[in-house]
Amino acid sequence: MNTLSKLLGAIGLLASMPVIAWAANSGDAKLEKLLSAEANLKEGRSVAAYRAYVELADAVPKDSPMKVVAWRGVFFSSPNGDELERLLRRFLKNESVDVKRKTLSVFRGLRRTDDRLDDLLLESIGGSDTSVGVMLVELLSARGAVDILPRLAERFYDYDDQVKGAIIEVFSTGSGSHDSGFLEKLVFESEKWSELASESWVAMNDPSVDDYLLQFCLKNHNVSPDNQTLAIELLRKRGAVAFKDDFYRMIVGSEASVRSAITHALRDWGEASDLETILKVMMQSDERALRNALSRLFVSLAQTEVKDDSFALAALNEALLTADASLKTMLLKMKEAIGRESK
Repeated sequence: MNTLSKLLGAIGLLASMPVIAWAANSGDAKLEKLLSAEANLKEGRSVAAYRAYVELADAVPKDSPMKVVAWRGVFFSSPNGDELERLLRRFLKNESVDVKRKTLSVFRGLRRTDDRLDDLLLESIGGSDTSVGVMLVELLSARGAVDILPRLAERFYDYDDQVKGAIIEVFSTGSGSHDSGFLEKLVFESEKWSELASESWVAMNDPSVDDYLLQFCLKNHNVSPDNQTLAIELLRKRGAVAFKDDFYRMIVGSEASVRSAITHALRDWGEASDLETILKVMMQSDERALRNALSRLFVSLAQTEVKDDSFALAALNEALLTADASLKTMLLKMKEAIGRESK
């Protein structure tokens, strides 16, 4: 086999053309070592491949492209247990940040059920360069490591801000009350992390998050209006339309900021069938501020969600039959607004 055939045969496994070219220019020994390692790995001789990759990792300079290929090969072919732990510790201690970033991605799909490997990667976050720490967080999340989110949450305050941000972002893959509990603390108690934690909470693809947030909203005596408003905004952004009826109940007697957040959500989720519900709540409450807010909501939905104004006008005419004097005045103004828009 000539040199060109050897080079082409190696490309496509762990090495790439630039790496092969570098190896060829650096001397026959390194080239032969690379080709031997690649061939052994391709043919399933993992022990021989592992030994060749370790020798290669020791032999090439720190800044060479071969260093990444060598270490990726080491981890791809290495045995489990103490040997893997020793190699990983050595790699994280001695190699450059650039080599670490380019090499660690090999673990994304490798030994996904190896809890010991996950423990080592988790343990390495705190002592690593920030960019490597961020990558380790993302890597552990992508690997689906067992209980990784609770374990990251426990160590959250041990890390620098960039790693903390990465942890919050991977919580968007979480579920259940435990993961929501971590985000709740940040959303409602941390000015610094509230916005990012809110984004992750909204992105969580788990219906139980909606229930969690609704129960938070319903704790009126324990929750400040500002926090209740924020929780309602999160539910709105999550599209929790199933809780529309709960929102109509919550709006009665609510603080101004809470009322505004609820009407915003109800407007987003509004449909023609809501018009009767709005009038019913207006009839049952004598709060002027609430009636004003609901009248605006009614007119808005009537103008955007109802194809035929007669439906909205008929609902208003029926409400006028039993409304008190103050409400009648408001209902007549609503009729006027709808009629004016339809002309």
